[in-house]
Amino acid sequence: MQEYSTKDYPFLRNCIVQKVAPDGKLWIGTYGDGVVCFDGTKFTQISTKQGLLSTMVLDLLHTHDGASWIVGNQGFSRIKSESIRNYSYKALFPDIAFSEQHLLKYNANTKRLICCDVHLSRYYE
Repeated sequence: MQEYSTKDYPFLRNCIVQKVAPDGKLWIGTYGDGVVCFDGTKFTQISTKQGLLSTMVLDLLHTHDGASWIVGNQGFSRIKSESIRNYSYKALFPDIAFSEQHLLKYNANTKRLICCDVHLSRYYE
């Protein structure tokens, strides 16, 4: 088993969310260092320098089309095939005031993103 230290990879100090994508890559959201993708061999850090909207990652989501959605404190970033596209909260969910009390989910049946509050009591599609 390989061990990784925060001395060699300082961005691992601020991990707040981890998700495994369908292709087996580990995505790590950080609080202040953007998102990190680990393919089993190497870490690739993605932050505002590469086009990410925010370095404070609140949630990660992977959709059927191979895209990775990064939920940041300033909006959403969609990463697919090394291309990054950014969206404001209002652009995707114009009827809500998005906050850390909301989660981004993926409805596999409708193939649409869903925003819901942390209590799962209200959904926005």
